[in-house]
Amino acid sequence: MYTVVRFCADESCSDETLMEFGARLDSIVPNSYEGRLDRIGRRFSKGVSTKDDWAANLDETLHFIRKITSLAEGVRASGISVEIDMAVEPEDLRGRLPLSCGVTPDILAELARAEIALAITIYGEAVTRTG
Repeated sequence: MYTVVRFCADESCSDETLMEFGARLDSIVPNSYEGRLDRIGRRFSKGVSTKDDWAANLDETLHFIRKITSLAEGVRASGISVEIDMAVEPEDLRGRLPLSCGVTPDILAELARAEIALAITIYGEAVTRTG
């Protein structure tokens, strides 16, 4: 598993505003922003967890989010959205089917208060069951 937090600018936000936000973020959590946007443009990302266990990955991600909540709250008014993307790779699924990726209501409420979106991306081949 691999989790990133993405900071994305909409059409109302300039690259300069997003980069200024990145610098403020870096002052709270060092090495969060490398001074440049992703190759896709109009966003930057920060890896926050590579734990193979869902609960441990979620804990590390929440630790990062709690550090930046005061900065993230209200940032949408500047045209910046924040999204957590928790990626599940094919090797994460081997021998673990079904894999349950639960998120409790209190965590969802915390994300909602900070206006942080949650995505769970599953990579790999289609899974088929027989029998």
